[in-house]
Amino acid sequence: MDRPEYVKIKLSDIPQEFIDEYNLNAYVHDGWIFFEVIKGCYGLPQSGKLANDLLCKRLCTAGYYEAATTPGLWQHKWRPIQFCLLVDDFGIEYVGEKHALHLKSTLLEHYKITEDWEGKKFAGIDLEWNYAPEHAKRSCRISIKNYIRDLLARVGHPTPTKPQLSPHKHHKINYGAGVQHTHVAEPSPALDEKGVKSIQEIVGALLFYGQVVDN
Repeated sequence: MDRPEYVKIKLSDIPQEFIDEYNLNAYVHDGWIFFEVIKGCYGLPQSGKLANDLLCKRLCTAGYYEAATTPGLWQHKWRPIQFCLLVDDFGIEYVGEKHALHLKSTLLEHYKITEDWEGKKFAGIDLEWNYAPEHAKRSCRISIKNYIRDLLARVGHPTPTKPQLSPHKHHKINYGAGVQHTHVAEPSPALDEKGVKSIQEIVGALLFYGQVVDN
């Protein structure tokens, strides 16, 4: 970090094995231990940015740079390779395996990584590639498997006994009547705080799904 951060922790909240290992009793002041953070620690708000800044610095040293007009899109000064970086996921496009291996070796100098050379998943999104001989027939299907099913289970939505494919139940048509009146439903009671939070959770989850998968 550019400057240190400071934190205090109550001695009674620290496991005894840590106290013994680091001789923390010698640093107790009024029942508290004061720490100076110079690199990082769990719960530090800026830890994500610090980790990203360090990753970017290491990538730049190896000849990679972030595109000026597309945040998160990285390219190399001369190698035919580019990748989309989202937190710690790399979605890589390359021409020639040796260039992908160069990026791999760059990352392995500092990090432990996992690989998926078929590119079936990126940032939790399932990708189904069709590398057809004809360019016009090539495709990539995007999905998040079981997302809606898991959401329904998480919010406790009951499975209807009969399929209901419309947003609301069908109002029965009165055949032969001269006028078909719109069904007027009784207004539902106002939601309490828990109900509002539930609606916000559902809407947020579906907005994410719509933007990522079915936009």
